[in-house]
Amino acid sequence: MTHIDPYKAPQASLETPFAEEYGKLQLFNSATRLNRLRYIAYTHMLILISSVLIFVFAVILSPYLSETKPIFLLIILVVGAMGINFIWVIQRLHDMNLSGWWLVGLLVLSFLLTYFKLEIFNSLLSTVFWVVLTLVPGTATNNQYGNPPPPNTLSVYLAFILPLLLLVAIAGLLVYTGYYHNNLNY
Repeated sequence: MTHIDPYKAPQASLETPFAEEYGKLQLFNSATRLNRLRYIAYTHMLILISSVLIFVFAVILSPYLSETKPIFLLIILVVGAMGINFIWVIQRLHDMNLSGWWLVGLLVLSFLLTYFKLEIFNSLLSTVFWVVLTLVPGTATNNQYGNPPPPNTLSVYLAFILPLLLLVAIAGLLVYTGYYHNNLNY
């Protein structure tokens, strides 16, 4: 018969076998993964920052620059924003365990639909692709593109909600000014 010492330290491993490791967030590396909410939040922030920069370039700086400089700056801004968004779409596809080549295929198909004057199908294809990116969950565990992204933080939730609130505020302001303007007695 074995004697059990109640005062002896336990010998079992204290590590949980189901501890999930999270992948590292790398916004400008297409080899990583990005979850749905982060993708939407980062896209919201990219649109907001790009809109502010376009306003600055087009309205505020254009009188002080030559005719071609604002257009050149806008082209650089748009190409840069598109490049960043392409990286995020690839990361989102990786989160769903799909290859980034799906984006290339979509772009080729989109070009062909536009070339053959089938823009309605191009719009439908783009809408379906965006809905898939935003509604289909990523794989919860490791996949061929790495560990799952870390849990969302408060800043991600704020980046998701604040542009929506700003949009609602602008819409409300437009409705209010339209109502006010229509009820003025001239």
